[in-house]
Amino acid sequence: MSFETQQVHQATLAAIIESSDNTFISADLKSLLTSWNRAAERMSGYTARNDWVRTLFHYSP
Repeated sequence: MSFETQQVHQATLAAIIESSDNTFISADLKSLLTSWNRAAERMSGYTARNDWVRTLFHYSP
């Protein structure tokens, strides 16, 4: 797969995740949140501008 094709696939996936009504949150191996989408912002009440340096376990039920 060419680099350009990979970029198109990555951009497509990013657009799907960002526009989804489902919550997407990713974390690193230390369980620190690294990225999230708008649905996650609506669910948590935190935006990308807020303090998102929290652990995944902080948000788990």
